[in-house]
Amino acid sequence: MKHSKKSEKNSFGKKCYQVIQGQESPFSFSTNPIIFNEYLGKTYNWEFQNRKNGRWFRCSDKAIKWFNGKMMRMELAIDITESKNNELKLKESETKFRAMAENTSDGLITIDENEKISFVSPSYTKLFGYSPAEMLKESIEDRMKSIHPDDTKYLREAHLNNIIYKRGNATYEYRLKHRMDITFGEKTMQHTIIIQKGNLKHVI
Repeated sequence: MKHSKKSEKNSFGKKCYQVIQGQESPFSFSTNPIIFNEYLGKTYNWEFQNRKNGRWFRCSDKAIKWFNGKMMRMELAIDITESKNNELKLKESETKFRAMAENTSDGLITIDENEKISFVSPSYTKLFGYSPAEMLKESIEDRMKSIHPDDTKYLREAHLNNIIYKRGNATYEYRLKHRMDITFGEKTMQHTIIIQKGNLKHVI
């Protein structure tokens, strides 16, 4: 928060909740009950949005002993508005994506940074006979077992080249076996991979 001689003069003698939050009563979210009890002598980290200016802060609070022997509250607040807004936008985007994915007729799975399946659309489970619970336990390697052996090598090489040369999104065609099928047959599956920050993110 920026200060000037005028703001310092207007703030003199006022409570922190009046100056910082623009309120006439103590914060309902005050961490005093925490840092003066279960967290006494320890640092308590939390985030909040300032109601007066709308900015987000990451705070580190701790009760410390003052020179007169009394326990006082010390707080370090870091402005994280930009990163918090980006985080909220990402969550909103993911919510919209999930709503779209759950209602599309295309089979879609999402892969996390460890190449584990983190989301599977209802249409994907219907296409290949697996339940969402079964799919969410699998990784890309597990999914490879359902792909025709002749197509597996091609897919691995194509995906690796795509990552190395940063070619972005790509579309591949291969034979994929339904859970109840004994053989692969000649039915083919086409999918598009979406690359984010150099990692495979979505398979459609």
